[in-house]
Amino acid sequence: MNESASSPVSVLLITGTVGVGKTVLARDVAQLFRLSGVRGAMIDLDALSYVCSGNVPDEFNSDFVLRNLKAIWPNYAARGARYLVLARYVGSISEVARYKEAVPFSDLTVCRVVAPPDTVRERLMRREVGCERDFLATLSQTLADRGDALAVEDFVVENGPGRSITELAREVATRAGWALR
Repeated sequence: MNESASSPVSVLLITGTVGVGKTVLARDVAQLFRLSGVRGAMIDLDALSYVCSGNVPDEFNSDFVLRNLKAIWPNYAARGARYLVLARYVGSISEVARYKEAVPFSDLTVCRVVAPPDTVRERLMRREVGCERDFLATLSQTLADRGDALAVEDFVVENGPGRSITELAREVATRAGWALR
């Protein structure tokens, strides 16, 4: 294993219900890496979950996502990433531990993003099309309630109306202990 693959990495896992703004927030934190000259990466873990097998053994295909993350992380480490932002709904406490295992030598912080239900629904109606729209709009409150009950996060931030995503990204980075611009 090369030196960069065994160097410490600071991981921020951004979680929350569908439509709350996890991916947009993660992208903006990644832009702060660029502006600060920090070697970091961002992975939208939902992009690692899509497979048309018809047989998903766990509720959100989390096992598949975790295997994929474990497989691709060495590529990011080899490019010098010392900071990593992940965006994904987390459905269990054990899943958090598995994300830490998927990125060796990591220090993991979990941020849960919340927003008013009407705001989430409006975002989903604007963003989604086809059969996913109604499914995700219905699912969003269920996942928000589960997130409240699980409380896997180290801290919570509000992504409600009128909040600048860059302001939120700076807050999240600061609360994660990252000194970014």
